[in-house]
Amino acid sequence: MPVKITKSGGGYKVSTPHGIKAKHTTKAKAEAQQRLLNVVEHNPNFNPRNRHNPGHVPGHMPFDSVADMRGFHPQTMEEFRRMMGG
Repeated sequence: MPVKITKSGGGYKVSTPHGIKAKHTTKAKAEAQQRLLNVVEHNPNFNPRNRHNPGHVPGHMPFDSVADMRGFHPQTMEEFRRMMGG
């Protein structure tokens, strides 16, 4: 399946014979999507991994629970710093 990148209006468009996959994206993102679509076509066992944030620790939350985070709204920077543990 050939993936085509064409310049359109304010960005780039990624399309295949099966339809348009992206519109108004950057050139770098369009090329990345083109590589991804080619890999998925040629390797059905491909398992994409998110590499955009290499420092991310799965499951880490700076609060004990989401309810704690929602219930506290700091009014000053000092309260915010104490809340964040710094």
